[in-house]
Amino acid sequence: MDFLDDIKNKIARHANILKARHLSIRGSGLVANSLLLSRLWHVLRVNPAPEPWLQEVKSIVRKYVLPFWPAPAWTTTCLPRRYGGVGLIDIQDQSLALHFIYIQRLCAPRRVSDFLSPWIIKYYQQLTGHASLLPWFLFPSKFKSHLSKDPNMAHLSKLIARLPPLPLSSAWSSRWYLDLPLQDILPQNTDLPQLSSRYLLSDIVRWHLRRRCFIFYHHRQPPALSKVVQWLHDTRTDDAYATITLPNNIIIRLYRTHFMTPDIQPAAPPQSLMPSLSHWSLAITSSTTRPVLTLSLGQVRRSWHPNWQEMLNRPQPPQLIRPFSLCYPTFVWQQFWRLPLPSKSITAWWRILHDCVAYRVKLHRWQPSRYPSTECPICQTAPETLYHMIVDCPRKRPFWLDALSTYQLLGKFPTQASIWHALVQLRFTNGTTVPIPDLIRLGCILAVLWRHHWRCVIDEDFWSSEAALNTLLSDPLYSSFIPSETI
Repeated sequence: MDFLDDIKNKIARHANILKARHLSIRGSGLVANSLLLSRLWHVLRVNPAPEPWLQEVKSIVRKYVLPFWPAPAWTTTCLPRRYGGVGLIDIQDQSLALHFIYIQRLCAPRRVSDFLSPWIIKYYQQLTGHASLLPWFLFPSKFKSHLSKDPNMAHLSKLIARLPPLPLSSAWSSRWYLDLPLQDILPQNTDLPQLSSRYLLSDIVRWHLRRRCFIFYHHRQPPALSKVVQWLHDTRTDDAYATITLPNNIIIRLYRTHFMTPDIQPAAPPQSLMPSLSHWSLAITSSTTRPVLTLSLGQVRRSWHPNWQEMLNRPQPPQLIRPFSLCYPTFVWQQFWRLPLPSKSITAWWRILHDCVAYRVKLHRWQPSRYPSTECPICQTAPETLYHMIVDCPRKRPFWLDALSTYQLLGKFPTQASIWHALVQLRFTNGTTVPIPDLIRLGCILAVLWRHHWRCVIDEDFWSSEAALNTLLSDPLYSSFIPSETI
């Protein structure tokens, strides 16, 4: 833990140094992934870290990327940028995904250079008493207690449990079902005793390799297994065999004696520890699926995101859409992130698109005792909604008119509604795309308005459109976007 605490302290110190640079949400997201979190991956790839430690590091990174309030949820910032997030890598998901390579190797043909898989298999067999890995992949939650004795094996078990459930395949040879625990394949609504997970199908039947079928053992067995065999005989519908129906409507036949079995069907003995898992797949887009074992780390992490299904199939009104960023088409976010906006306007604009701004209507809804009124603190004439705060406050309209006139945009945005539509849709009211130079100029105006608004609210000062316009004209960055014929 001392080693992990040293890493955590280094990340905290580095984050405090980077805070002084006042990066935008776009810059802080890139820095968090490339400079802060990248320190962890080489450690987490080898050694799983305790959950409390991961939570502490996550808190440090969150405070660096989202130093404002109200802020979107952590899961929202971890959304890909085309869905409105910052593209942050979730620390806890990544700590699991980095071990996905070990799962891939366990399911792949044995390689001479793979020295770790045999150790994992042997250790799994010692901890669980099962020879086959297949029950672990099919029923990972059942092995949680067995593998909790070792943190590394418990970590792998948690990873398998978070992957898509592995379905049985009708293409498998029936011999693979020998390794299945009886408690997981027998019907639950019976009078059979509760069986231990160590009892497998192979305890009551054997596999006849040449005839490729199951045959009941006839030797003496423990009382619990004897009851299972007797129940199977009592419920059979054919004199020759009993049946068990597995998930996916796979029916296996258990023959009473050798003389009732099918004809000889020569087959080669198995050469691998696992059957083919090519049918084990995951949808990565609304129209594309990929085998789970070929997924990249990014695809694995995205499939674990709480809003993964909403990303695949975007909900349509009147369905409630959360997070708010999923309300916008992906092209809006793609265009937003490509804008060469001044850094001071990116975060403000991003918060508006996420509805993460402390306007009075929201504050009154959250904390009515502290904010008893919804009245705008600047004009004191109307409830302060987000629309009112940004474009509709009568005290701010003169600034909007002067700023738009300075940038020669007054003809393109003649009304407050047209300004708002451009800010939240990046489109004119007629549906055409707002040119990038015009969006940059709107971003400059928004940055100045944002700065002076919070100065008035926090310092309880009066709004001055003249002071705001003077800031716009005197700042070299903002004034550089004024058309030359206006200067």
